[in-house]
Amino acid sequence: MVEVYAEKCPNYSTVTHWVRKFKSGFLSVMDEPREGRPTSVVTEKNVSTVEGLVKQDRRITVKQLASETRISVGSVEKILHDHLNLNKVSARWVPRLLTADQKKERADCCKHLLRLEANDDLFFQKIVTMDETWINQFNPEPKNSSMQWKRPSSTTPKKAKVTQSNGKVMLSCFWDCEDIIMTDYMEKGKTITGEYYSGLLKRLRSELVRRRRGKLRNGVLLLHDNAPAHRARQAVETADQCGYEILPHPPYSPDLAPSDFCLFPNLKKSIKGRRFEDIEDAISAVEEWFQAQNDTFYSQGLLKVKDRWQKCVRIQLPLVDSATQTDVVCVPGADFSTSVLLHPYAYREIPLAVHSSTPDTDSSSAPNISFKSNTTMPSQNGYPADNKKLSSLPPKSDGTSDNVIFSVVEGKRRKKEPMSALSTYLVALRPWSFPGSITPVALGACLAYKFQGIFDVYILVTTILTALSVHAAGNLVNTYFDFVRGVDNKKSDDRTLVDSLLTPNDVVRLGALLYVAGCCGFAVLTVISPARMEHLALIYFCGLSSSFLYTGGLGLKYIGMGDILIVLTFGPLTVVFSHLSQTGHLSLVPLYYAVPLALNAEAILHANNARDVDSDRQAGAVTLAILLGQGGSYCLFCFLLFAPFFMFVTVGVHYCAWMLVPAASILPAFGLEKDFRRGQLTHLPQGVARLNLLLGLLYTLGLCLADAQSLPSMTRLGSSL
Repeated sequence: MVEVYAEKCPNYSTVTHWVRKFKSGFLSVMDEPREGRPTSVVTEKNVSTVEGLVKQDRRITVKQLASETRISVGSVEKILHDHLNLNKVSARWVPRLLTADQKKERADCCKHLLRLEANDDLFFQKIVTMDETWINQFNPEPKNSSMQWKRPSSTTPKKAKVTQSNGKVMLSCFWDCEDIIMTDYMEKGKTITGEYYSGLLKRLRSELVRRRRGKLRNGVLLLHDNAPAHRARQAVETADQCGYEILPHPPYSPDLAPSDFCLFPNLKKSIKGRRFEDIEDAISAVEEWFQAQNDTFYSQGLLKVKDRWQKCVRIQLPLVDSATQTDVVCVPGADFSTSVLLHPYAYREIPLAVHSSTPDTDSSSAPNISFKSNTTMPSQNGYPADNKKLSSLPPKSDGTSDNVIFSVVEGKRRKKEPMSALSTYLVALRPWSFPGSITPVALGACLAYKFQGIFDVYILVTTILTALSVHAAGNLVNTYFDFVRGVDNKKSDDRTLVDSLLTPNDVVRLGALLYVAGCCGFAVLTVISPARMEHLALIYFCGLSSSFLYTGGLGLKYIGMGDILIVLTFGPLTVVFSHLSQTGHLSLVPLYYAVPLALNAEAILHANNARDVDSDRQAGAVTLAILLGQGGSYCLFCFLLFAPFFMFVTVGVHYCAWMLVPAASILPAFGLEKDFRRGQLTHLPQGVARLNLLLGLLYTLGLCLADAQSLPSMTRLGSSL
């Protein structure tokens, strides 16, 4: 080895050491791995100390940690990053920190909107959304917009800091899934108030009539934020008068406003950095940008809000703690009922297994069945908790039940079940208005019994059915022609055709059938009544014609004659017809006693016309509510409502005390007057109709209890024609 390696040859002791190693079986000439210098800083104790200090103060710095623990900065960073897996980040700026109640309200609002969307196929086509934003004469571009490519040797570009110009206008923009409907620009120094916004809503209606034919008839869903001007009472009342349905909007949620996350950011991006000579040039640029966008821009921008609603629900929806908050849909099977457990806002499938036990009782009792999830269901997604009890699935004939696998259907919720055919037809007939026909028929029969001693229950029932048939047919005629003329909308009381509950042909067929039924009743009366057929025919066909001509044919409602027609039809005409059917001869007595009911029946119509004054005016109809205005309409309603009671009190005090009986129904009248005065007209006609029924029944009762000789002017008015 000395001859070969010369000076590089190892010494004798090293060679002997290798020989011993080789003989023992160790053939490697490399050093074995060994532990280095023992670590004395990164220990479990120091890691725990650093973690405790960080938990006490999340903003503590690395140097402060090194000073507190008396270890190096590098060791502290190693503990933070490698052992505790911590990174220091800044808080993210958000418009506002929401409270727990506001978060819940936000989620509930999104649930409601999703429910509306699921139940209406034309939901997004009906939406008109709006918002406001400032348009500046000069709006500087952000710093990152000036970024450019450069070589290392090139100089870094510089840019002077600039601010927005003082010249600006407030843009109010109304748009839908098709295009911009209307824009308004308010100059600097003014404020959008409830009165100003009400004017915008009225202008919007005119623009919808001009640019979106049929949209008002289908219904307009107004989506705007919770700005004070939008929530002002005057603005809300104007929206209701125009036929808009205001969609709820959660508080402090610009991320759920289509204008804020879609329209305005793209608009501002297009005009940033442009310096306009004056405000008019800025407005022209905005209008040009609106016109340059295609239809898909607006439709897709509006549809994006649905994804945001769903995301809000997924994030905020709490765990369902009650089995009653889930929907169980039973589907009949061969031996048992297969059910699907639906959570109202499930967005993925979750396998569920049904475990049941053999019941101790007979097979007719249903076993207790628990739903147990086969997967983990996080609470933030709002899925049903485990072991939800259900006792709706019947067992098999042998008293046992198989294990059945269920799943939550993704993104599906049960829609509102459609009305049955019978219920739909009943709603179309507007049965709440039938007291207007029942009470005068009952009054006529009562007068016949009181003064002539004649009463036939079969004639009374036939007369009531005949009057109701003609009345219901007239309601359908009104429904048809109001729809054809564009009077009815989503805010109307009668939405049979607006909501497509029935087709126009269905309404026509049903109306014709009811007219035929009324004629059949008239034919029966000509047989069983002692009255002459020509007398019955004269009054009956006058009533039938008036029910049709109110909105059909001449359309007396639309030329200011409808109120007079209703007073005559539901007052003297019906009472005389009922009295004639019982006694067989004409008399002036029914005309005298029909006046209170005629006034009350007109109150029903006037309440209906006062509620629909805007839609009637838009369709060109002329009613007393339109001619008299708000103040005059209120005075007329009070007269129609309280004049019958004044008549009853006068007759009761001077002639017969039993005539005070119908005056007992005056208490509901004060509530109806209060509703009219406050503008709460939505359900006012139904309330007056209920008062009409109560008043008519008490009126008839008072006449039955009174002495005919004590009633006024019976000798003079009792002479027959």
